[in-house]
Amino acid sequence: MYRALALKALRTGVALDDAAALENLAQGTILSLGSDHRISLDGEDVTSAIRTREVDRAVSRVAGIPEVRRHLVAMQRALAAGGGVVMEGRDVGTVVLPGASPKFFLTASPRERAERRKREFEQRGSWVCLTELERDMAYRDRLDQERAVDPLVAAADAIIVDTSGKSVEQVVDELLDLCGAPVREGDG
Repeated sequence: MYRALALKALRTGVALDDAAALENLAQGTILSLGSDHRISLDGEDVTSAIRTREVDRAVSRVAGIPEVRRHLVAMQRALAAGGGVVMEGRDVGTVVLPGASPKFFLTASPRERAERRKREFEQRGSWVCLTELERDMAYRDRLDQERAVDPLVAAADAIIVDTSGKSVEQVVDELLDLCGAPVREGDG
């Protein structure tokens, strides 16, 4: 959601440090999440568009605005109100759904995270420098960890899972195992 709003701010020329304008932008934005993990911004599928370097560089600034956070947290809570959801995000376990259970905090080495993002860009036909990606991700982490409102931290009751060197399927199986659910047959 923060990525989608950052994209809209970039497209409309709203300054990333203008809290009032970003709050107005958030209030006038329709975001929806599909069951197929697609995100729609004002009726447009922006699933790929929110994964660009420009959005990567803007999202922490948008997410650091308290008025924006209040609005988007309310939207996320409304999505989860019916229960039976799996939600991911940097502050889901501490801010959005602090009472949720179980909670997992996924980590990976900085190099691993940068390599994953590089592969994602390459699959879309874009070349990026691994060192620059690693530097940009470290910068975003620092911004998120040091922001005044809702800084990035693992929830005290979260299970920390290091995903370094693991495939998506391996991580999902590990999470299911930690939940006591049977591991999926034939998926990994």
